[in-house]
Amino acid sequence: MQKNKFLAVHKLLFALLVLCLSFSVFAADNDEDEMPFEPFIPKSAGSKCVLPEDEMRKVHPDLLKHDRISTLRHGIRAKSDGKALDGSLKGCISCHAYKKDGQYVRISSKEHFCATCHVYVGASLDCFQCHRDIPEE
Repeated sequence: MQKNKFLAVHKLLFALLVLCLSFSVFAADNDEDEMPFEPFIPKSAGSKCVLPEDEMRKVHPDLLKHDRISTLRHGIRAKSDGKALDGSLKGCISCHAYKKDGQYVRISSKEHFCATCHVYVGASLDCFQCHRDIPEE
């Protein structure tokens, strides 16, 4: 009886493995409308970001959350010199907004600077329910 349960569990695990592998094969067939294998990352308009690119990719959520707390809880909306906080979403959008055919790309597009990676990795992106997704003109 114990041996039958052991074999049944192994058969189930094998079937799940085969199923997972088959999904990964089908996922590799991208239509043109789907996100390409590598995300499209538009160039920024600024000359220098607040941190090096590889570091920004890792810590930008923490930087945004830190400055969100500074603003919401402590009322700090800018640095002492009047410039935007390093984790200011407004500052990010002013440099990283992407124009296509003369128009800013909105957050609903896969080409929006934030959306391109968030869609690619399946991360939620709810900042723009309240914040602007393009610079103020």
